[in-house]
Amino acid sequence: NAWIHANRAALRFRDRLRDAAKHWDEIGRKAGALWHTPDLEQLLAFRRAAGEELTALEEAFCQASLWKKRRARLLTAAVMLLLAGLAADSTLGLLWAQQAEQTALAEKNNALLAEKRARKQQQAAEQAEQRAVQQKELALKAINSLTYELVDELRKLPRTNLILTQILESNAKLLDQIYALDPQTPRALREKASNLSRTGNIWLVLGNTEKALAAYQQSLEIFERLAQADPASAEAQRDLSVSYNKIGDAQMTLGDTAAAVAMYQRSEEHTSELQSHLNL
Repeated sequence: NAWIHANRAALRFRDRLRDAAKHWDEIGRKAGALWHTPDLEQLLAFRRAAGEELTALEEAFCQASLWKKRRARLLTAAVMLLLAGLAADSTLGLLWAQQAEQTALAEKNNALLAEKRARKQQQAAEQAEQRAVQQKELALKAINSLTYELVDELRKLPRTNLILTQILESNAKLLDQIYALDPQTPRALREKASNLSRTGNIWLVLGNTEKALAAYQQSLEIFERLAQADPASAEAQRDLSVSYNKIGDAQMTLGDTAAAVAMYQRSEEHTSELQSHLNL
């Protein structure tokens, strides 16, 4: 319980830090939006615990807040020294003030350099992410082409079923590896479900109805999740209705008439509900 409480507190603080850094950036990085005691001390403790988990913007916000605190401290020290120097030796006090100002300037320059490095790191991370997305899309395009388009053409040739089965199984494993790299976003899930449905279609063509049914059922599970998550999406609801029909066709081919009829009824009921919703 203590660990859960601490973790929730860290998450709430992370949200507050993210919002503060974003606000600071949006208003032109003005000093008035920076943190000071006690928030700054809490931020430093969080950064030590988080290690390198801070984003580039959050790190720049932290450095700028530190610089503001240090500048205030240095300027306060400079004023105190100046007053003391005026009482004893005005020349010595002036020299101390100049040194403090130079130190403050050096701190500011260090903060600016840190911010510049943070921005470069953020840009590099964004570029790397874009390259990763592009590479994934190219890999999906190539595997889909080999899995569906090539198989669809080769099946027209005689005595190729064994080769086509091996190709389909091998490429299906590659697709699973690619999907594992993608976040569970609705777009990624629909893409996976659609490919599973297409895989079922190919298995039917190759005469393996049991594998076709297994692929259709996996596809249905994903389509049901998407339809429940977004009931207002006509696309998600249509995908679900079509999925019911495909499973019914496979069950009918396997001789399970009762199960097939049940699936057809679910498809009709779902289609009627979708049509009624669209007519509202």
